[in-house]
Amino acid sequence: MRPRKRRTFAVAGALLAPPARFTVHKAADMNPGRSWLAIGALGLVAACSIADPHRPQWLEAHGHNSVRWIAAVPFGVLGIVGGGKIQRYPGGWNTPWEEHTAAEATQLAGDEKSIFLLTADGAVVRKADARANPEPLTNGGGIARFAVSSSGDVHVLAQGHAQRLVEGRLVDTPCTSREAKALAVGGEGTYLLTAAGTLAVETAAGSCQDVPTPFVASDVAAIDVAGGNYSLAAVDNRQRAWLFRAGSWDPLPPPIAYRAGYFPRVTGVVQVAMSALTLWARTNEGWVFAFSDPR
Repeated sequence: MRPRKRRTFAVAGALLAPPARFTVHKAADMNPGRSWLAIGALGLVAACSIADPHRPQWLEAHGHNSVRWIAAVPFGVLGIVGGGKIQRYPGGWNTPWEEHTAAEATQLAGDEKSIFLLTADGAVVRKADARANPEPLTNGGGIARFAVSSSGDVHVLAQGHAQRLVEGRLVDTPCTSREAKALAVGGEGTYLLTAAGTLAVETAAGSCQDVPTPFVASDVAAIDVAGGNYSLAAVDNRQRAWLFRAGSWDPLPPPIAYRAGYFPRVTGVVQVAMSALTLWARTNEGWVFAFSDPR
């Protein structure tokens, strides 16, 4: 009797696990029950991705949560999920995303101690911890975006211009004259995303300088990292993430989403957030990824 021919398919296994291989016989060699069992097994494992430790890639946070905004924090990432809820990742063993605090917010940021929130009416508030009552930091609304430095300094965009919050007052900065739509604090100073999609930085010396980019930007993130391998990231108008390191911009591979019963799907990045340890991304479908780089 001739040996039966076999076809081998490489399939996605558990995150950060070695590749799993399933051997599937030809349909003529299998009874219907075994055939459906094999197809079902392939569908179940297709929801996870295999991490190749030798190349940079995005790894999706477990739980397939969909969020409206992310903020990188020392213990992971926070996400606004709507309904007055802010969740944190990673959570417990069987709850990847856990409720962190209850608050209505459109944006958020965090440092070593506090959570900062932007309310629907454009006011910045701070919560000393997840259970504390919000403490207003601005007099009234009108704030469109904000960013917080590692030392807790708050920088805002008010009427499209960057200012710094000092004891409840808004103070002009070197780049206040520029019209901007996003900002981030870290690295060399405060970075602005201008209305034209260019980047500028307010340096500690008190100047406002252009930051050359090979793309038109749509979002920016920065972090103070002493001796880190990166401190500045951006998203371009084609939903691709970039890292600035060693004096140049590096394009990053797109995140790939794996779902049971579907082929792997390339997704676009709409927001980046950075902590001292991790670069996070929010995709155009609200999914959250962490960047893994072997370098």
